[in-house]
Amino acid sequence: MKLTKHFQKRSGERDIYPEMLSKILSGKYISTPSTKDESVELITGKHDNKLWTIVMNIETGSIITARRAHGKEIRVYEEAFK
Repeated sequence: MKLTKHFQKRSGERDIYPEMLSKILSGKYISTPSTKDESVELITGKHDNKLWTIVMNIETGSIITARRAHGKEIRVYEEAFK
C-alpha cells in the first residue's frame, strides 16, 4: 500500500494509521468511482462503528487520503449493507 505525502500529512491531523486502513479493507466496504477524477476510487468502510472513506488512485495504487465519510457515501454504504 503506497501512501502519498498528502495522506501522511493528513493522517496525523485525523488520527488515521495504516492498521486502520487495513481493518477497513478487510471488512465490509463499498468502492465507488469519483465523480471528479476517473482515476480515483472512493472506498467506504467501517472502523470503530464510524464510516471512513479512503481516497485511492487506482492507476498508481496510492492512497491519497482517508477521511470520515460524507453524506452520499454513507447513504450508498447503508443501502449496500442493509
